[in-house]
Amino acid sequence: MVIAAALLTTLIVFAIAAGAVGREAHLLDAVPARPVFDPDEATTWIAENLPPQTTASLSYVEVQSIVDWTVQLLRENAGVVTTSGEVPDAGEAVVVDEASAVANAVSRAAAEGRMLVIDDARDVVAALFAYLETIGAVGPVADD
Repeated sequence: MVIAAALLTTLIVFAIAAGAVGREAHLLDAVPARPVFDPDEATTWIAENLPPQTTASLSYVEVQSIVDWTVQLLRENAGVVTTSGEVPDAGEAVVVDEASAVANAVSRAAAEGRMLVIDDARDVVAALFAYLETIGAVGPVADD
């Protein structure tokens, strides 16, 4: 009799635990994963997805510098005043176009005494934006 009671108690506890774990798994499955930006992973992905002529002219360190400068530009623009004259809230869309990111990278390289070809910078910035879209960190292209 004691063995039967212990077995019944074990089954009840297991059923309750399985139900709780299943419910939590279902709730977590409904919530989309938050994108996480890892600069090293991003740089590796970008370097692997650049056109051959760009990889021939840029070193890995230069690609990493362009990625860092562009991410810094994105962070700086997260607090600027929008075209409507308002400061964006956290999570609100911030628009940084490819041309401004390329110009930023070229000017930052020049400030450090480095020569950066605009086409190479454009390829890296485009690949960075593609990477951000791939991991779900950015939305679609904004309308004019």
